[in-house]
Formats: sequence, C-alpha cells, structure tokens
Amino acid sequence: MNATGRWTLRLGLVLAVVLAAVGIRSLGGLGSARQAGSYVHDSFVMGTVLNIKIRGADRELAERAASAVIDEARRLHALFDPHDPESEISRLNRRAADGGGTVALSFDAARVLAAAIAVRNSSDGSFDPALGPLIDIWGFGDEKVQRDLPDSSALTVLADSLMSAGRIALTPDSSSAVVPAGMGALDVGGIAKGYAVDRA
Repeated sequence: MNATGRWTLRLGLVLAVVLAAVGIRSLGGLGSARQAGSYVHDSFVMGTVLNIKIRGADRELAERAASAVIDEARRLHALFDPHDPESEISRLNRRAADGGGTVALSFDAARVLAAAIAVRNSSDGSFDPALGPLIDIWGFGDEKVQRDLPDSSALTVLADSLMSAGRIALTPDSSSAVVPAGMGALDVGGIAKGYAVDRA
C-alpha cells in the first residue's frame, strides 16, 4: 500500500472513532468533566462535537492539551469552511465559478484535497467532494433546519449537471490546484474532520 493509501486508511479509522464518539456523547454543547486520572472535554467545532479524553495528566496540563487540540481544529475549520468567503475552499469554488484556473494551496489544503480526490477515484465517485450544490439543497451545513425533503426531480437534474472533482489537477509539488470551470462547489468536510483529528 502506498503512502496515500495508508494515510487514507488511517484517516478513515480515525474518523470512524470520532463519529462513534459523537454518537455516544450528548450534543448539549461545551463542557468538561474529570474522573480519577482522566479529563474529558467536549467542544463544538467543524459542525460536530469534538470529544477529547486525556488520561494520566494533571488537570492544568490536560486543559492546555485540550485547548491546543481545539485551536488546531478551529484553524483547520477556517481553511475548509465552504460558508466562509475567506477559506481556501471558498477561493477554489470562486475560481471554478469564474472560469477556472490555478489556485495556490497551503500544505493542509493540498493534503486534504489530494486525499479527497484519491477517495473519489478509489470509490468510483461514490464519494465526491464537488457536491456542494447537493449539500446545499438538502440544507446540510446551513443554519436553518431542513424540514422538508428536496424535490426528487430537482435532485436528479442537479446531480446530473455536476462536474466531478476528479477533474481537479494538483501541480507536481502540490503547491497549487488547477480547477476546471463549472465544477460543482467543493465541500471537503468528509475528509477534513478526520484530518483535523489526525493533526491534533
């Protein structure tokens, strides 16, 4: 297995653990608790609950470690939030909407985008980060709660019109991405959450 494959597998395992933790913990908000020799802290970041458990450390050290993890997750969220016009993902989406072209990437954006494209290709498109318009029509990631199902015919028309993220080309040194005109808006949340946990 090559380095990308190992990283993708590791990312998937980490994401599975995070999602399991999210399912177990309450979504009630920010909080912390301490048991004998352990420290637990929940924080809402990247649209989900980040559950941090630290064992074998005194409270002050554990709080500093948890704060560093949360700060890193928030830093990465700022890079990948498609609703933030200043994020790198938003810059890529604007370039696609403005006729396509080359966009400089940070180290983190290059790694996440490369992983998202690799998963898209290995899944034959079952996972595709260029599904922003579909995510929007369902109401995911929006402040408003989607109470009604989207019209099925509108979903079909939209899905058929989307251009895959497989058309994105990374430069050999991964410092830039060449984005095609008309590509569907990128949303890499499915990869970025696992990457954030990996970095933390």
